[in-house]
Amino acid sequence: MASKKEVLELVVGIIEGKVDEETMASVVEALKPKAGGGGSVDDYTVFDTEGNVTHIMCTVLKKWLPLTDEEGELLFKEDAKGKNGYHRYSIEGGKAWNGAAKAFKASKDGIMQDLLEGEIDNVEAQNLLKEAEDARKEPFELSDGIADLASDEKPEA
Repeated sequence: MASKKEVLELVVGIIEGKVDEETMASVVEALKPKAGGGGSVDDYTVFDTEGNVTHIMCTVLKKWLPLTDEEGELLFKEDAKGKNGYHRYSIEGGKAWNGAAKAFKASKDGIMQDLLEGEIDNVEAQNLLKEAEDARKEPFELSDGIADLASDEKPEA
């Protein structure tokens, strides 16, 4: 992390035009909003020319998905409070996240029970908890129907 002085010097250099192109490009890249992050609704939603939502970046699956599948079924739940009218995670993403959270809780509870009963020691419990935490962070598998619709790249409007 840069010190306040270094940041101030960089900002002054940018204002005065004394920053080289490579540094400026890295600053601009660092300041760009991340896909699926906060920021503008346009950063995680694609609209058609009439203003209708066509695709949303699922924050759980980290993939761009169309609003509906081939049969016209919604892939995202409606959310009146959402900037685009829908949740930021897909229905499948929500199920995957909930499943992973339940599996982690069950693992954690089992590890703690084994530790309390003396079946494992503290070091083994910590290792098992780390394995469970790592498993929870693994990317989610997409079902066949969703995998065919998902994209890593933001679709064109």
